[in-house]
Amino acid sequence: MKTQVAVTTNVMEQLPLGATISHLKTEVQFGSPKDKCKGLGICRVTMLTPLVNAEERTAKRAIAFVSLGADKQLKFSFQKESLSALVREIHFQHGKFVVMDEYEFPTVFAKRIDLESFTIKPGIYEIEETELFLTVTFGALAQA
Repeated sequence: MKTQVAVTTNVMEQLPLGATISHLKTEVQFGSPKDKCKGLGICRVTMLTPLVNAEERTAKRAIAFVSLGADKQLKFSFQKESLSALVREIHFQHGKFVVMDEYEFPTVFAKRIDLESFTIKPGIYEIEETELFLTVTFGALAQA
């Protein structure tokens, strides 16, 4: 049986071999990976470290908790307080999140949440809003 823990800083190296985690606290850079991070979608996902603070983040980045949802879908819960007004206007309009190009979620992160791999496919995804988060579930496309 695998151990489930929550990781909110870059301590993946300290986890026991074979352990999985319930969520990762990451920094997401928006844009298309095929267009040098311009456009819409997910361009890059990195672990959030204590060295990255709000002043160092650009308008194209935000903090997201990444977790495994129902049916092995990848959930990104973006902290509202980390989203600039410009990012909200461009990437989170009308309750939809648009992905222009495929994004291959880093395998090292996928394995830590009990996935072999995951590719975010181009499409339009519903956004679920709560008081603190805007959550996008990749794998469940919005109805047109």
